[in-house]
Amino acid sequence: MSPGPGPLVVLVRHGETAWNVEGRFQGQHDTDLTPHGREQAVAAGQALARGVAGRRPVLVSSDLRRARDTAEAVGAALGVQPVVDPRLREIAAGRWQGLLHDEILALDADGFEAWRSGDDVPLGGGETPTQAGGRVRESVQEHVGSLRPGDCLVAVGHGASIRSGLALLLGQPDLRRVLVPLGNTGTAVLAPMRPRDRATAGRDADPADPAGGVGGLRWRLQGWNVPPSALADLLGRPSVPSGAIT
Repeated sequence: MSPGPGPLVVLVRHGETAWNVEGRFQGQHDTDLTPHGREQAVAAGQALARGVAGRRPVLVSSDLRRARDTAEAVGAALGVQPVVDPRLREIAAGRWQGLLHDEILALDADGFEAWRSGDDVPLGGGETPTQAGGRVRESVQEHVGSLRPGDCLVAVGHGASIRSGLALLLGQPDLRRVLVPLGNTGTAVLAPMRPRDRATAGRDADPADPAGGVGGLRWRLQGWNVPPSALADLLGRPSVPSGAIT
């Protein structure tokens, strides 16, 4: 299909880090990509370039190195420089940062289990998911406001804050409870709703967020945890063979 009149939003998690491999809680600790993570970032950029071909890309990124380096690789493929926005940072996890899951359980079992159950609790004395998601939503809303019809916003960030931010962007804050974790360089795709879908969406939207969307538009989740290699298929573009969508 050719680019429609409305913009697209693609949220991208950073590539792999050593702490991802070890299972350490990163939060806002500034970790680096592994060699494999850098390969993932390059591949993500190439796949995104195919998937959003024909649209003018606008690229923004968290200021943490793992996201910024991922965005630099994506930007090289898209032909644009990323704009750094600290609001896209990962959730601040306080004293949990740098710990393995078993170490967090030993330190704060009730808090960790509450978070894993989807409760809106401060992580290790840091932020709640709603607080982290709120700043991600604010960032995306602001950048979407500068888009022209047919543009695509690509925002590179972090798993937990993207998940919470996405739920708020859709006006469904409890959605973060059921979304599976976002894999390294996994993506979430938001597309404008068709007019006939808007009445149904209005019934489900959070009453505290009557706009229920981004930049004055109502949005639908077109894909979650989509590997970049599958974006071209999802968006109706010619693609190279890829793995299944997760």
